[in-house]
Amino acid sequence: MNSPPIPALPSDILAVIARLLYRLLPESGDRFGLFFDAAGTGFHLYAVGGSAPGTIVWALPNASSSELASYVITAEAAKVMQKGASTGDGLVSYDGKKYGIRAMFDGRQHIADVVAIP
Repeated sequence: MNSPPIPALPSDILAVIARLLYRLLPESGDRFGLFFDAAGTGFHLYAVGGSAPGTIVWALPNASSSELASYVITAEAAKVMQKGASTGDGLVSYDGKKYGIRAMFDGRQHIADVVAIP
């Protein structure tokens, strides 16, 4: 069985995410949430095709028309993305560690979750 993919997180998307709010969704049992702008518009993350064949990157809804799936976001992943810094290789540095944002599917919905990278 293959591990879930870890799409790259472009630094420009990370910069936008840092300016958004994160709110848990009550309908998810407060397990997952979305990013919101000041006007209250919610944003999923999207896994989209990268510039190189066979690659996937994270994007916000209007960043690409080749979206693969929309993802709700775990609180831990949101914290790492909002408070961390881009490492320049699609990962995030936060609290002295390196993280990726993993694309997962739980049988009902797509989930963006954080994974530590050794």
